[in-house]
Order: sequence, then structure tokens, then C-alpha cells
Amino acid sequence: MGLGAYALGAEPAGLDPVLPPSPQAGVGAPPTALKFDLTLRQWVFNANGTLASVHPVDQRVVLALGFALGKIPAAPGIGNTLRSIPRVVPATIEAQVDSAVHAALDDMVTSGEITINEIDVWPQTNGFITQVVYTNLITQQQDTVTR
Repeated sequence: MGLGAYALGAEPAGLDPVLPPSPQAGVGAPPTALKFDLTLRQWVFNANGTLASVHPVDQRVVLALGFALGKIPAAPGIGNTLRSIPRVVPATIEAQVDSAVHAALDDMVTSGEITINEIDVWPQTNGFITQVVYTNLITQQQDTVTR
């Protein structure tokens, strides 16, 4: 007798029957990316301790609006210029934020991945809060990013 039934073979140096292939993980499933929370500035975890996933287009929108242009070494073209907007002239902040958001998301709008539905700006004492409502045209889901 061998060292076990199938794990190491039923014969010395092993009879190892060929088992049917297991289903491949992710085959036919939509692509996923890791979900990032801009408020906490960290990756999101599920209740079971695994990393939460999100559609790659949604992740790219979050990264484009959440980080300054050039700050992600692996993707230097993703980001925004919102932090460079002067906060001394509140009357022009909305137009400048609108321009910066469109510039950050322009390649995704041009490629037909998203549409920008709404851009809201709330001036604050030390800056401003931006909220962008967009539709992921691949999943047909509307989402909101606040920063």
C-alpha cells in the first residue's frame, strides 16, 4: 500500500487519478478592483476580513478624484489638480473645481466609461468639499464620490 488513498497515491510512488477540473474563479464574473474609502484613506474590508471589491471604473474614478495628479507612482496620469485651486476667491472656486474634475475624468468620459451627472462644491473655512455624481456606463450604476 502507498502512503494514502490518492493524496500521495494508492501505490508506492503513486497512482494519482486525474480529477475533473474545478471551476475557474472569476470566469464569467465581472472584473473587480479593490475598494478604497477616501474618507478613511484606506482599503475597505468586508465583515469576514477580506478586501472589498468594486468595478475597476468606479475605483479609477475614486482614485482620480481622491489623489493629486502624479501622486500614484504606478499610475502617474491618474489624479486631479483640486489642491492647487486658490481658496482666496470663493466666487471662482465652483468654476475651477468643475474644470479640475472634468480634467481628472476626461479620459473616462471620452472613452464612454462614465458620464458626469453633477458636481457640487461647498466652500469651507480651510478649503472646500467636492461631491461628484457620475454614472458608470458599463454597469449602468450611478455613484457619488465626496472629497
